[in-house]
Amino acid sequence: MKNALAVLLGICALATPFIFEIPGLWFPGAIGLGIFAIAAVFWITECVPIWATSLLIIFLQVVLLSDRSPLQTGGEIPSISLSNIQIAEGSDYSIPESAIDDSKVWINCEGSWQRIQVEATDTEGRYTLNSSSDSLLALNSKDWRLAYSPIKYTEFFSSLSSPIIMLFLGGFFLASGAVKYRLDQNINRVILGVVGKKPANVVLALMGVTAALSAFMSNTATTAMMITVVLPLMTSLPKGDKVRSALVLAIPCGANIGGLATPIGSPPNAVALGALAKAGVSISFSQWMLMMTPLAIGMILVTWRLLLWLFPTKSQELEVDLRGKWDRTPKALLTYLIFAVTVLLWMTDKIHGMSTAIVAFIPVTFMPLLGILDKNDIKTFSWEVLWLMAGGISLGITMKLGGAEWLVGLVNWSALGPILVIPILTIVAYILSNLISNTVSATILIPIAITMGTSGVVGEGFDTSLAALAIGVSVSFSMLLPISTPPNAIAMSSGAIDGKELIRVGAFVGAIGIVATLLMSFLVWGYFLE
Repeated sequence: MKNALAVLLGICALATPFIFEIPGLWFPGAIGLGIFAIAAVFWITECVPIWATSLLIIFLQVVLLSDRSPLQTGGEIPSISLSNIQIAEGSDYSIPESAIDDSKVWINCEGSWQRIQVEATDTEGRYTLNSSSDSLLALNSKDWRLAYSPIKYTEFFSSLSSPIIMLFLGGFFLASGAVKYRLDQNINRVILGVVGKKPANVVLALMGVTAALSAFMSNTATTAMMITVVLPLMTSLPKGDKVRSALVLAIPCGANIGGLATPIGSPPNAVALGALAKAGVSISFSQWMLMMTPLAIGMILVTWRLLLWLFPTKSQELEVDLRGKWDRTPKALLTYLIFAVTVLLWMTDKIHGMSTAIVAFIPVTFMPLLGILDKNDIKTFSWEVLWLMAGGISLGITMKLGGAEWLVGLVNWSALGPILVIPILTIVAYILSNLISNTVSATILIPIAITMGTSGVVGEGFDTSLAALAIGVSVSFSMLLPISTPPNAIAMSSGAIDGKELIRVGAFVGAIGIVATLLMSFLVWGYFLE
């Protein structure tokens, strides 16, 4: 019943622009907002799988907004190039009255739809145009077939093969190879052999290893693997020793925080990068690591001390089985080599000039080619994660039609000032991500934040890039509930911890993480984005 109501609500949201005119929003933008609304309802309620919602987004965009839509008449609407017409500043320029919406007219400036203010000069429908734009397109808000220059359908479909998607696909191949040839287990064994058997050191080692692996692997896969490592360690301690809970909680904490360190570490990272790339802001793999690794390391250390404080130990040491050997088969050695080369090229992209997506295609190409991974291995990939991200990237295209600007305009952001807006967005993102998927939270909020910056509603001093990064990072600290992230759910499913323990840790980590994110946003990250 609950799912049926959610589906009905989503359908009603999508149908609204076809039934009612939304004041201040032209029809294509209203349809885009309807697609955004049905996606948000389906994502939040999970009445259908969240990855299926992403595919629905792309389908609706192609059917309702693309140049192959049945609703389109086709063809470009002629535009008037102001650069080819001699118009003195402040002179009268005739604009059809039907193109005026609340004393504003729609213009297409370098592919970005904007509304500019126009001033009436007399009672005969003539207006003075105040704009430095290169082109003007007078749009009839009541008949979109005569006004809308459709987006090519291939642009929506191309989100399924976005460079960000390719980047994550490369991470999937590396993760699968690492698990298949026990690279992860051997790294664990080496590090645990170095730190000794003291519980405090083992907790830190577990967090560090989990974080390091999550930076280059799916944090879900890393958590599933590391939980199997930690459970035998936990059982070697007395049942009354609280540090048992710290050992288990170290895994989801390490996975969630470690995923911040690289663009492929967590899907919200890719959402932020994809949205910024669409807005013309490019952040390289090495640039991301320079910005995020200090935050990740700092939060790992703080969380480690927090776990030891919340769950003090009574034991001097625990039993750790350090036996095991490195896989020295030819395929295993090739896996180690490809892993090392790929990571090295990612970290030195400023030197060789290859994009991170191209580098990511090295494992995608050579692991199957050399027989390291076969079709059965590839079948186990979390393909739905890629589809989820593709829907978010595609949704950003639609929101540029004015829907995001309209939503932003509902709040008087200029009264808050640019200094307060980023903290507000960060806190909202954190709260939302504890109730729904952190990837979905980032997918919903980041396009809105970018629109706030590009539309100028916040005022001068608002940094769009910092807002998007703060949202993308803050959702990775959502550790209050099992539903917040897959690592939380995996840790809870082990039966080794209870919900109250997760909430205690999550509340502290979330509060500290938000403060740390805001400090990095205002004091550090700006230097890397100049």
